[in-house]
Amino acid sequence: MIGLEKVLSGYFQYERDINKTYQIGLANFYANSDSVVRFESERFQLSGAISHIERNKKYTEAEQKALAEKAKKEEEEEEEEARIKKLTESVIVSCFEKSFAEYDYQEYITYKFVIQNKSEKEIRAVKGSISFTNLFDDEIKSLSFLYDQPIGSEKEVNWNAQTDYNQFMDDDVSLKNKDLKDIKVVWKPEKIIFADGTILE
Repeated sequence: MIGLEKVLSGYFQYERDINKTYQIGLANFYANSDSVVRFESERFQLSGAISHIERNKKYTEAEQKALAEKAKKEEEEEEEEARIKKLTESVIVSCFEKSFAEYDYQEYITYKFVIQNKSEKEIRAVKGSISFTNLFDDEIKSLSFLYDQPIGSEKEVNWNAQTDYNQFMDDDVSLKNKDLKDIKVVWKPEKIIFADGTILE
């Protein structure tokens, strides 16, 4: 009997030790649960902050790229304006007479231009276009312009030109019927070749 009592006593003691260990472990878990929650919360906040920084970084990079592209475009526009200004200031072309003629069974619109060399060098040839517009700047007709005779520095020449007239073309009919005083003549230079071989374009 004494041996059985010792065995039972030892078994119950073992059960009590197991329960005590479980309770201690459970108590420790609940005691540290706030720390776990705080850690997870802080980690979430840190992750959110990093994401915000990354988004701002990407936004800043996009802004910088947009500003760089804008600056490049403005620079190109300024260069183009400077190029056109230099061309326009070097040669001025104007139309002082427009008429209509018919010979050899063919009809023509005729023009008289004056070409002024405003540069300090003799011009060998000049190329560009002439646009005729109404008073509201709506284009009526555009002509290619090419003059390949010498023009001295600070000199001007008159040049007579003509284009075929087609009665079935609206732009030809409109240009023929309008008086020059009701038309704007727009000179757009493209290229100037000087007598010394230099080129402005």
